[in-house]
Amino acid sequence: MAGQPSQTRPEPMNASPYHSKVKVTLKFADHQFAAGGMVTGKMELECKAEKGLGIGVILVELYAIEELTSRDHSATSTFLHSRRLFQGPGLPPSNSVHPYPAPGDPPLPSNYYHARRGITTFFFQFPLPESSPSSIEFGSGLARLRYEVRASVGVAWKGEKKLVTDKKPVEVVEQFESDPVRGEAEGIIVGENGKIWMQGKVLGGFMVAGQPACIELQVKNHSSKKNSGLTVTLSRDLYLPNQPAAQKQPLQINDTVTSVNFRGPEYIIGPGVEGVANLVIDVPKHARGVKGGRRIGDGDKVTECLFEVRCTISIKLSMGFGR
Repeated sequence: MAGQPSQTRPEPMNASPYHSKVKVTLKFADHQFAAGGMVTGKMELECKAEKGLGIGVILVELYAIEELTSRDHSATSTFLHSRRLFQGPGLPPSNSVHPYPAPGDPPLPSNYYHARRGITTFFFQFPLPESSPSSIEFGSGLARLRYEVRASVGVAWKGEKKLVTDKKPVEVVEQFESDPVRGEAEGIIVGENGKIWMQGKVLGGFMVAGQPACIELQVKNHSSKKNSGLTVTLSRDLYLPNQPAAQKQPLQINDTVTSVNFRGPEYIIGPGVEGVANLVIDVPKHARGVKGGRRIGDGDKVTECLFEVRCTISIKLSMGFGR
């Protein structure tokens, strides 16, 4: 059964990244992580005092969040939430604290320990499900899918409890999945009352951001015209699932990733000519889509996606004048 969209856990009122005696810093092993792998990094906890400084819970969490923030269509879904507890109720004290109070130490609240001065490092890793979609910000932020790591440390100082935090975004790229149902990335169109026939196919079946891609184009020109231009465009469109097929998408958001004009005699198809051309384009590094379907979270929890971003290749054959 699919899970219902859920809001992210709100931060407590006493949470803050700033404290006079404690600093929490997140660092990652890489700038980008692939689905099916691990998000790895470390949390550094710096304590600038010992006597009277109490450290309680020490926690690192990974969130994966989908957001739609249009005026007419707004929703938020957290489909992945993993946590690593380094210190807290039921756990032994960590290396960042003294396990027992020293003579003369002031009393601390329950489940707090006296801090050790200096920096303590906590290493963490979170598994990413193989089906994890890419992180993206689309349509000027109207549709976002983001991964975020949050670190939290409970601090007691001079009778006041605070939660000292740090949070950082994580870039995730999806894993290639062979989908036999989807079939080949190709299309056929007939124009000019059947006189023009075109078939385009992405060689290899898919494109990779930051690498060249090749589209094989076959054209049969049985008209009396010749084409005056040839253009290949890679675009992206927002798609909301569970909409009736005949109904217009409630959010019309799209953009053009790249558009390439091919000029020269080798790209001109004259009357009565049939030809094949391999059209090579460079896919920008920032080009990214988001697959739809169900989102798999921790504990194999399943959540329906809020949206997908579909990538489309279009080929425009501009025809000259004539009959």
